[in-house]
Amino acid sequence: MQALVFATFGAATAGMQSASADDSSASVALFSAGNGSIPQSWEAMTFPKVKEHTHYKAVRETENGPWIVEASSQAGAAGLMHRTQIDIARTPVLRWRWKVEGVLLKGDARTKEGDDYPARVYLIFDPDLDELTFFQRVGLRVARGLYGDVPGRAISYLWASQLEQGAVVDSPYAGSFAKLVAVKSGDADAGAWHVETRDVAADYRRLFGSEPAPLVGVAIMTDSDDTKEAVRAWYGDIRFLSRDELSREELSGEDALDAN
Repeated sequence: MQALVFATFGAATAGMQSASADDSSASVALFSAGNGSIPQSWEAMTFPKVKEHTHYKAVRETENGPWIVEASSQAGAAGLMHRTQIDIARTPVLRWRWKVEGVLLKGDARTKEGDDYPARVYLIFDPDLDELTFFQRVGLRVARGLYGDVPGRAISYLWASQLEQGAVVDSPYAGSFAKLVAVKSGDADAGAWHVETRDVAADYRRLFGSEPAPLVGVAIMTDSDDTKEAVRAWYGDIRFLSRDELSREELSGEDALDAN
């Protein structure tokens, strides 16, 4: 599934230079401020070879609670993608909320057969080709010949099923172009909301050995088409913050994402 995700992102984010720069603000997905529907800026991301699709809908857990996005997959796959031009230099910290019902028994980020995840937040970058090694440029040209306008790099923050928490592996499909980071792992934390914080700029430098390339897309995705299992997850607000904003939130003890 990773190859299809990467190719679909490439087509969807092509021509991002003309996109609005307003998305350099902290808010990427304020699902909580919705009115019972998923914001129009989040586009459905489906795959021609996958017959069953993951279903996404805006829900509330309580009558007056914030709106969130529920994802449910029965041997299916699909994502929601938001085109963006977030300024990683200004707001390098990614913060989001998520919850899963459980993990996938056959899910394994290290294999193509197990390349399914109860939840993930996916970032797509468009690096200058000069940043890539000769062999990476050759590989990217091959990928673009097969799949179209494939972006150069991606980071996928996973709720993994088997991959150890904190582990990082290359995508079993996209190789070193896409890094998979196990932010959560297993079902010990399932059934409860968790707030995650990642310094994307620092992660990018560590994973790719260079300064962050332009961020052109953010997505959420729950899928189980390879494992043929059933899975549900919920996504809350997604924001990018400056390090100062993060420090102020932590010092105050108030988190704008802790709405539930």
